[in-house]
Amino acid sequence: LGFQILTGTFLSFYYSNDGRLAFLSVQYIIYEVNFGWIFRILHFNGASLFFIFLYMHLFKGLFFLSYRLKKVWIS
Repeated sequence: LGFQILTGTFLSFYYSNDGRLAFLSVQYIIYEVNFGWIFRILHFNGASLFFIFLYMHLFKGLFFLSYRLKKVWIS
């Protein structure tokens, strides 16, 4: 998650959220910013991996019936 925050912060320095300029700002990041294409690839692959691990963790809990443990729900 920290890696996503770092790459997202770097990308946000150059990204414009205006509807007419969003695509151009992504192109600028890819072609003009030093190592911008690497940060973009790392950011969207990191997001995919984050959700893959999130779903794996969820299904592991369901598979092993972790929700049936009595002291898990006490906080």
